[in-house]
Amino acid sequence: MSYMCTYTKIKNALLGFLIITLSSAINAETYTEPATIKGVTLGAGYVRVRLHQMLDEGEFSPSEAECNAKSYYAIDTSSESGRLFYSTILSAKLTEAKISVQLHGCFQNGSNFYPKINHVYFCENKFCG
Repeated sequence: MSYMCTYTKIKNALLGFLIITLSSAINAETYTEPATIKGVTLGAGYVRVRLHQMLDEGEFSPSEAECNAKSYYAIDTSSESGRLFYSTILSAKLTEAKISVQLHGCFQNGSNFYPKINHVYFCENKFCG
């Protein structure tokens, strides 16, 4: 009987490890290299940002891999944090400073799904390190 109990504990521990590992991979973020801003477009409730150095198709995490419009990254400006990201983007564009961004998920506008910006690093080095 104790053999089955040990087997069940090991099985449950392995299952828990797999769930945590897989969910971390699915919810992982993507980070860009520091680059200057090539362009900014404004829409109703969102801003599109194009860096001089955009990510290639294979560099996105699974949470952005399904986005179909990767020529721009998007900011949802309906939230306070989105408006702060936008003001930082404008400051960086005007001063030609480098930024890097953290992307997570997609922002939908019509049939376009853009990688969504959820963090802006306003510094010369990746992660401001």
